[in-house]
Amino acid sequence: MTSLPTLLYTASQVQAMDRYIIDSGAVTGYELMNRAGRATFRVLLRHWPETRNIIVFCGGGNNGGDGYIIAGLARCKGISATVLALVNPDKLHGDALQAYHWAIETGVTVQTQALVDAPGISAAFSAVCAGEFSNGGARREATVIVDAMLGTGATGPLRAPFDSAVRVINQSACPVVSVDIPTGVSADSGVVSHLAVHAHVTVTYIAMKQGLLTGAAPNYTGKLYFDDLAVSPQTLANFRPASKRAALESWIAALPVRRVADHKGRFGRIIVVGGDLGMGGAAILASEAGARSGAGLISVATRSAHLTAVLSRRPEIMAKGVESGEELVHWLEEKLDQGQFTLVVGPGLGQGDWGTAIFNAVQTFLKSCYEKGIDLPSVWDADALNLISRSAQTEQGWMQRAVATPHPGEAARLLQCSVSDIEADRFAAVQKLSSRLGCTIVLKGAGTLVSALNCGAEGKHGDIWLANTGNPGMASGGMGDVLSGIIGALLAQGMPPLEAAVLGVLVHGESANLAIRERGMVSLLAGDVVDAIGSALSRHASEFALVSP
Repeated sequence: MTSLPTLLYTASQVQAMDRYIIDSGAVTGYELMNRAGRATFRVLLRHWPETRNIIVFCGGGNNGGDGYIIAGLARCKGISATVLALVNPDKLHGDALQAYHWAIETGVTVQTQALVDAPGISAAFSAVCAGEFSNGGARREATVIVDAMLGTGATGPLRAPFDSAVRVINQSACPVVSVDIPTGVSADSGVVSHLAVHAHVTVTYIAMKQGLLTGAAPNYTGKLYFDDLAVSPQTLANFRPASKRAALESWIAALPVRRVADHKGRFGRIIVVGGDLGMGGAAILASEAGARSGAGLISVATRSAHLTAVLSRRPEIMAKGVESGEELVHWLEEKLDQGQFTLVVGPGLGQGDWGTAIFNAVQTFLKSCYEKGIDLPSVWDADALNLISRSAQTEQGWMQRAVATPHPGEAARLLQCSVSDIEADRFAAVQKLSSRLGCTIVLKGAGTLVSALNCGAEGKHGDIWLANTGNPGMASGGMGDVLSGIIGALLAQGMPPLEAAVLGVLVHGESANLAIRERGMVSLLAGDVVDAIGSALSRHASEFALVSP
């Protein structure tokens, strides 16, 4: 059992890998099935060492074959094992059929009758439970369900009898282990069409399926384990990953080293633009996050009514009251005379007259700079994205150093589709957004995705990076403002947009993970995440140690 790998693949790629491994003669299909069964059974006993009974729901493919192996391993260890076969064993073939015969030899009980509809499955499950929980039988808490019904190749809504079996499993009081992927979850996108197994633990094999880490999937996988089944990484070298998983410990080294003689000018300036009346807190959160993420100087351009709040809450931040687009452009031009900076546009901006005027002014300013050969980095969030979606703006040259951070609702407005369309294929959506705006995109949500156009190839996309970090406590107001400030600070320190976006998402998630240790998930606020940024950086960045220039 190894940590989750960096390289992520689609279901079709993993199926091609299976065929390649077997065809190459490196290992037989049945041996792979045995390795998968043993890996899953080890995890099962690690979580529930007092297990006395397992009930395995088996389908008809290799996933079901894995289930028969698990049942047989349980019997070999003296654990009661019953298989509820949703596909009659007469229809099994190949490795799955061999696994079935071996399970029978070990003494596994296989039930097939009446497993065609909800009443039959429910009755069979209840009968097994009644027998095991009777006098001298296993306690309910010592019984584990194994979901080995459908594997990575399954697509579309669940059909009978699998939909009924999923309902029985989810309504039980028993812990559940899913084999490779919870039945009902898409291995490609993480989508659940209408129903899926709620697993406590999922063990996946050979290569990491990208859908397990994003969309709705994390709600269903429970604790996720990966086992390469002793397949050499070199065996898979011919398969280009569909996406990649980002980890903070790998990306933190991209931050600049703080040398003894450095000064604030070396670490850049950011200007946060936003905060219409009643929404000044968003601009404050973004600017505070930028300050905690290492930017040398932080300024805020906001409504004059918010100046006192900004300065009293955080005196390290410089604040400018602007009431018109012309006033903002004049001030930005003055700032540019002092040196380049990064703009963070959108936190609390609103879509009213003031917000629209400020948005148009920023775009005019950036276009003018670009025409003069000054390519300023920028971050676009919240209502700035909504205002873009109302315009006909497409890819612009001045957006090449920009990062846009839409959540699924904003993404849907930008692509003129529904939120369900976005969530149906988040990987395709993040690339469409990158093409639409011509910049790096952070598609927020569980398993945040980051993608950019490949600057070396016209219209081509680079890698998609997935960050499975953070926690459900982040589902509250202001979190996106904090993220935009972090990314802005990283851009200001000289990081390229893609690197700044990926590292920003990772720091954001890790800060939230640290913050819940004190606050808990229910009480977590965006300001708590800001306060934890320093700890998140220092815990992972030995590069921050002072060194001589």
